[in-house]
Amino acid sequence: MNKLWLVPIISLILIICIGVAVQSSVDSNAEEASKAITIDNITNSIVLDYGYYTGELNAKFVSTKSMSANVVVEFYDESGSKISDADSYALTEANVEPNQKYTIKATYFNSQKPSKAIIKVYDDLGTSNLIYSKEVNFS
Repeated sequence: MNKLWLVPIISLILIICIGVAVQSSVDSNAEEASKAITIDNITNSIVLDYGYYTGELNAKFVSTKSMSANVVVEFYDESGSKISDADSYALTEANVEPNQKYTIKATYFNSQKPSKAIIKVYDDLGTSNLIYSKEVNFS
């Protein structure tokens, strides 16, 4: 009896298993990178000046592991609508060294008052793989 019909089935099963293993590895790496990140010393100097809200959100970024990082700061109004991406890239660092402090600086200029900002960290120099985010509420 010819069992060649099993070859495509076994090949398909192997491809699925490899795909699941790769995805699990990617998820594990993202979770590990997220646990390695600390964002603290957050300051906000946004004030109303001549009818516009202007200023900066500053923070310190530290990772306990080597990585590439792209940090984006998004500002939101009190209804939760996004009103600005600030400087799109508040920090772009291709080679983050372990335990080195990096400064996040997001400049804000808009007629709408922000009520919060979300600091988002991506593990590449684009914005395709979010690994960490931190919400900052303004008083």
